[in-house]
Amino acid sequence: MRTPPGPKKTSYTKSETFTNRSDDVKNNFKIFLDMDGVLADFVLGWCSAKGLASPYANGLNGGEWDIAKIFGMSGEAFWEPCNSAEFWANLPWTVDGYEILKTCCKAVGRDDVYLLTSPSHSPESWKGKVQWVQEFLPSMQGRMIQCNCKHVLARPGYVLVDDCDVNIDRWRESGGVGVLVPRPWNKLHARSVSSWIDDVRTAIMEATE
Repeated sequence: MRTPPGPKKTSYTKSETFTNRSDDVKNNFKIFLDMDGVLADFVLGWCSAKGLASPYANGLNGGEWDIAKIFGMSGEAFWEPCNSAEFWANLPWTVDGYEILKTCCKAVGRDDVYLLTSPSHSPESWKGKVQWVQEFLPSMQGRMIQCNCKHVLARPGYVLVDDCDVNIDRWRESGGVGVLVPRPWNKLHARSVSSWIDDVRTAIMEATE
């Protein structure tokens, strides 16, 4: 298994990464963790595949989710590089993805953290996402859910950690607890990059108290 990259990560162990919550803390929560944009850096992978600079560099296009709209391209042109399993399987980690995962495991215990990801229209994305998990997070293969209507799983005590405003809003409306991860393409785009992980860590711990 390759070691996930990220700032100041040099000696993580499995026990450190997947620490269970203390036995003396009552655990009534489950966390559903988005992959693309939270753990896997879709934007960086897509820009690399298209040979384009990030549309969010230097604070540009803050809060705009639709990358195709930013570049003035069709949906077909946007999705073209994503139609292979290799694209999804080789996405790099986000800079704070590993820390977010560790925070979730610490909050509720590793057995109550699930991966919840939306596949694209291409069946190859299903395959590639599974390969990504097999490579980086093999112990979580049995807790991976692929679903385009995440909100149907929402209920009290179920926490969604996601980078999409719409997903979080629908999850909350359906009775769940939503934690929006600050990213340049959502409503928390003005948050400083240096504070992202602290913001998420605080939100997760507060949501599971």
